[in-house]
Amino acid sequence: MPLIIHGVFLTFGVVTLLSVLAVPAVLAKDWANETAEHRQLVSLRNAGRNQEALVLLNELLRANPADYHAYYLRGIILAEFKHFNRARSDFDKCLALKAFLPDCYAWKSKLDYSQGDHESAIKNATLAIKHDPKNHSAWSNRGLAYLALQRNDLALADLRKALSLSPQDTTLRLNLAHTLYVCDQDKEALSQLDLLLKQKPELAAAYQDVDGGIKAQQIGRQKNFAYQKERAAGYGSPFLLVF
Repeated sequence: MPLIIHGVFLTFGVVTLLSVLAVPAVLAKDWANETAEHRQLVSLRNAGRNQEALVLLNELLRANPADYHAYYLRGIILAEFKHFNRARSDFDKCLALKAFLPDCYAWKSKLDYSQGDHESAIKNATLAIKHDPKNHSAWSNRGLAYLALQRNDLALADLRKALSLSPQDTTLRLNLAHTLYVCDQDKEALSQLDLLLKQKPELAAAYQDVDGGIKAQQIGRQKNFAYQKERAAGYGSPFLLVF
C-alpha cells in the first residue's frame, strides 16, 4: 500500500517470507523426544538445503504422522517457499499434537500478516506471547500488525519490547526506526539508525540516504527512502518479519 510519511518513506514493498534465519539447534526447550534425525533436518534447513530437508520430512511424516517436530519444521520450509496454506495446515497439525507451542503461534502470526489478516496476526502473536513472554519474534509481528491497523502507540510499545529482548537484532532495530518515523518521532528514529550503523557499518549508505531525506524534507524536497534503502542495503521492504 503506498504511503507518504514525512516525504521520506514513499512506498512499501509487499512483505514476504523470504528471510532465512536459523532455527535453533534444539527446537524448543519444552519439546520432548527430539531425535538425532530432527537435529539433522534442522542443520539441513539452516544450511539452505530446504528441498532436501523437505523430501526427508515427507518421508518422516509418512512413517510417523504424529511427529509434531516434523510438522513444525515442514511448516517453516513451506512458508519460505510461499506455500502459505500448506504451511498453516502443518502448524495447526503441530498444535493439535502439542498444544500451546508458542513458536507455532508466532509462525501463524507471520502467515496472517503476510496475507493481510492483521487481526488474526495480533491474535496468534498474543497467544505466542502468553505462553512465551520472551518470544521477540511474536512481539515484533504483533507490533507490525498493530501498525498496519494504525494503532501506533501499541505498535511502538511492542516493537520496543521486541528489541529489548533481542537488542543485537538489526531487523528489529530497523523496523523500530521506521515505525518511529510513522509516529512522527524523527529524532529517536535517527538515534536508532545511529545504533544500527554501529552494529552494521556496511549500512552507511542507507543511513546517509535516510538522514539526507529528512534534511531534504525540511526544505520541501522528497526522497524515496524505500528505493534508496533497497539499493544500498539489500532490503526489499521497510518492514521485515523476524523468523
